[in-house]
Amino acid sequence: MKNVNVQVKNYGSKLSKQVVDGVIDKFKKNKADGYILVGGNGMTKGAESSFNNFSTNVEKEGGFTKYITNDQANKLHNNLSNKVKNILNNKN
Repeated sequence: MKNVNVQVKNYGSKLSKQVVDGVIDKFKKNKADGYILVGGNGMTKGAESSFNNFSTNVEKEGGFTKYITNDQANKLHNNLSNKVKNILNNKN
């Protein structure tokens, strides 16, 4: 089983470099096999560069990273909710 560190940022706009660098600092303090950042509607260029550099280093060590936007998180939530509802409905 993999140990995954997840950080959720409730931002309605793009994540700034300052925010992403703060998340990366937290990730580095809590070592894991993978790291997932959720939130925002994309990243600024500086934030994207920081996250890509972090991702490259993590992948060199055999780990993984993933960035999920608010829209992607909402789609995932809706999809999983529908699957659970279907399972529950089929049990009755």
